[in-house]
Amino acid sequence: MHNGLLNNPSDFYIASNLTYNQTTRCREAMTTWNNECFTYDCLYYAGRTSVSTYQVEDNLNVITKQETDETYLAQTCFTQVKYTFLWINWYAKEIDININPAFDWYAFSSEDNITSATYDGYFDLETAMLHEFGHVLGLDHSSSEFSFTGQRILMFATIRPETIIRTPSDDDRNGIAELY
Repeated sequence: MHNGLLNNPSDFYIASNLTYNQTTRCREAMTTWNNECFTYDCLYYAGRTSVSTYQVEDNLNVITKQETDETYLAQTCFTQVKYTFLWINWYAKEIDININPAFDWYAFSSEDNITSATYDGYFDLETAMLHEFGHVLGLDHSSSEFSFTGQRILMFATIRPETIIRTPSDDDRNGIAELY
């Protein structure tokens, strides 16, 4: 997808239109990638912001929840990039992530409750954010849902409601190791 982050570590602001629990799930996703694949914090929580821009070049990496006509669960947008040689190597300079509010989001730490009738049809926000941060770090979609060892691959392009994947698979980790 790309060759990594231009600014490493990269600061991420979380828009104030996300609830406390949603903010916590986003922060947990950052922490998971930092702990799983790095010996330092590559993704850094810089705080809350009233700015809720998405796909706007404003020199802020923002995670927000904006209405959209599109049907994606969440989407990562690279609004600024730096090329090192034609199209061969490019690095993400500014990244915005949008969480689609048209979907019901499960934003709790317990993985057990998502299977209760209360959350029927909900999508796990932390799983979605882990996937989007995989894009931030340079991973593209996987063509397989499962690895050879049977692990669910976080970077598979689609996810069903009530599915929780809160740990990158060996395939996901190997992709990060190739980039960094």
